[in-house]
Amino acid sequence: MKHKFIIIVFSVLLAAFLVACGKSGEETGAASDKMTEESSIPVTDQTDDTADSEQTETEGHDDPFDSVETFNIPFAGLTLKYPAMWQDSVTVRETEDGALAFTVDGISLFTLYANAEHSILGTVKGEKYTVISVECGTGYDSSDDTFAAMQEDINVIISNLSKDYDFEIGVALEKEDDSVFEIETSVTTLYYPTKWKDRVTVDVEDTKVSFSCDGTPLFDLVFTESDDGYLLGTYSGTPINIVDYMVYDDTLAAMQEDVNVILQHLMEDENFVIHLN
Repeated sequence: MKHKFIIIVFSVLLAAFLVACGKSGEETGAASDKMTEESSIPVTDQTDDTADSEQTETEGHDDPFDSVETFNIPFAGLTLKYPAMWQDSVTVRETEDGALAFTVDGISLFTLYANAEHSILGTVKGEKYTVISVECGTGYDSSDDTFAAMQEDINVIISNLSKDYDFEIGVALEKEDDSVFEIETSVTTLYYPTKWKDRVTVDVEDTKVSFSCDGTPLFDLVFTESDDGYLLGTYSGTPINIVDYMVYDDTLAAMQEDVNVILQHLMEDENFVIHLN
């Protein structure tokens, strides 16, 4: 039997997100057998303060799940929230592969995964990015409204992820590499994004540093008085000018714009004085 439940994306998102659920009873039975070998994870009741905060409206929009009382479930360094009305009916277990399985009497409602390839619910952004995905469960009577309600209440989890975290619904995102590598110069150490290290050629001379990509010049940093370019500032009295070049490619433009990373690190050094005119 097939069953579909809709993950409601409330008005702020202006869209509906559909997850198709369907597995054979044999598959569900096998999953249930495995589930008996897995340990339940701890859940905690929601505090009054948390409950109060969840009954506020998303700014400028009505969230249909604001009034739903929830309990907390730890998962992948996050705290998920699922309706308290199902706490005594739904078993929440961590599987051997680190997933989070929601079952009723051994029958799967749905299973959540962190950074795995299933139906994507969205990405929690932060120090690290966590992609949350879902695999739907079947093996139940499709006319069982209670089971369907338990399953559809994955929307409560999504709603609270959106409120509690920087959560982008419906996409799998990777954290952009913001690391830098060092460039030793006659004036000071410069810092430029690591993501360009293997693509940008850096030529260091006594009075300037030139950045290029496959022979296309991006920009120069010049350590002498010059009428060319623009004065970024001075480092211990030595001028640092930038001379940039015309580029016609988005990637080259991004490499060029990342001179701002160099400038940001220079501004963190007390020996650098930025030019404000």
